[in-house]
Amino acid sequence: MKKKFFTIILMFLVITGCSVSDGELKDYVQYKHNAEVDIVSRPKIDTGNGGRSSFRVKHKDIPEFRFSVFVDGLFFNRITGDNYKESLEFYEFNQEYMESDLHEKFKKLGFEKSFLQLYTTDDEDGFKGSAYLFLFKPGGIGVDEQDYALLQQSYPLIQEVKQTLAGLEYDLYELYVYDVNAFNRFFLNENDSKDYKIMNEVSIYKTDIEKMNTVERVKEAIFSDSLNREKLISYHFFKKEEQKVAERMPELNKLGFEPDEGFYYGFVEPYLFCLDGSDDYVSYESINIDACQSYDLNLQTKGNLSDMAEENKQEQIMQMLSIVKSVNLPINNVRLKVMDGKYVDFISLEDIQKISDIRALEAALEEQVAKEEQ
Repeated sequence: MKKKFFTIILMFLVITGCSVSDGELKDYVQYKHNAEVDIVSRPKIDTGNGGRSSFRVKHKDIPEFRFSVFVDGLFFNRITGDNYKESLEFYEFNQEYMESDLHEKFKKLGFEKSFLQLYTTDDEDGFKGSAYLFLFKPGGIGVDEQDYALLQQSYPLIQEVKQTLAGLEYDLYELYVYDVNAFNRFFLNENDSKDYKIMNEVSIYKTDIEKMNTVERVKEAIFSDSLNREKLISYHFFKKEEQKVAERMPELNKLGFEPDEGFYYGFVEPYLFCLDGSDDYVSYESINIDACQSYDLNLQTKGNLSDMAEENKQEQIMQMLSIVKSVNLPINNVRLKVMDGKYVDFISLEDIQKISDIRALEAALEEQVAKEEQ
């Protein structure tokens, strides 16, 4: 009994601990740097990082100037330092870049906005001396030969960026290319939901940046990354075919089903999701960009798992499946997010063509409920 009690207390300390408060954090910055800040993100303290994490803050008067305040301690958290000086130096360097001829060259090429950002980690002793380059153009980067050609044309300019960074003893760690509408999200750290809609975006690591001197090598640099491939292929087909599902959405709404755009590994997953780019071993050349071979349809509905056993709900699901099957697309699976207030469960109805009656649906639901209860 004592052992169980001690375990409960230990778990409570791990979860709650004695963390640095927002007020303590702001007092620290005010005292050490005579600056007022807003908190962008708070430390994630767990046994995985041993309590070594950081606050991410932005200057109240200069919101594009951000830096980290580091903390340590799993049970009793304390501030150990910050990277204010390094971040301020890099911020001033980026301001110079944004007024430079190099910035203007990117703009003339088609990247309406761009900026450099210091690479940061949660760990005070983490990787240092690296930077990101962010490029923004209308529409982002899609499955499009013109976009590939544009990135290839930017290669000499990216080399100039690398040389400039090297003069400050930094290297170019990663290149990001986004839709221009996402500029404020990254530059000012404004997480406006309107900016966070589905858009074409890619990231290219430093080892692959060197491969971008030809169009074919640009494709290789982009699509060798599984997340890039998954995002671009899914967005490509969502834009191409989503209207076919949207036309039937009012019928699905009446049955209590709505589209579900989930946040997945840093990007918004389309509710109509083409799976052709999701296989880790698939090559870009093998993907038919004219026709997706298999889709997931992600929907959400109110209720809980026990509701799924009710006759009325099962009839609604069968009607929903009937509508989905009638859409002229190869939708093979329906992923259901079942929401009951703050509680969320997920049900995966796979190979929906085989769910032809209530008995088949009950079997599929029972299998899913069993998995959720394990």
